Amino acid sequence: VYPVLAKCLSWGYGDTGRHGFNQYGVDDRGHNFRHSDFFDEEFVRQFWKPLIESDTLVPSEWEENAPSPSWILGILSVLPIQWMICGVAAVAAYLLAMAVFAK
Repeated sequence: VYPVLAKCLSWGYGDTGRHGFNQYGVDDRGHNFRHSDFFDEEFVRQFWKPLIESDTLVPSEWEENAPSPSWILGILSVLPIQWMICGVAAVAAYLLAMAVFAK
């Protein structure tokens, strides 16, 4: 949920941690881990070491059986909430200015 919130509530951050890079030349794999778990010794031995030593990409068992993504997070990942907040603030400022200067 945090990558999606970062994308929809701020500028400059994306939801790559949720969806992957989805770009040519990048093999995205999903794991059911927290951020720092990717540097756990067992994870490094199982996934990083084969990639670095022999260019072998070990598939993620979790990814094959991963639960379906939440539809709420799917909607949030495409809604530009930060721009909506700016739009509401701009309209509110305009209405306030019109009320003050209309007198």
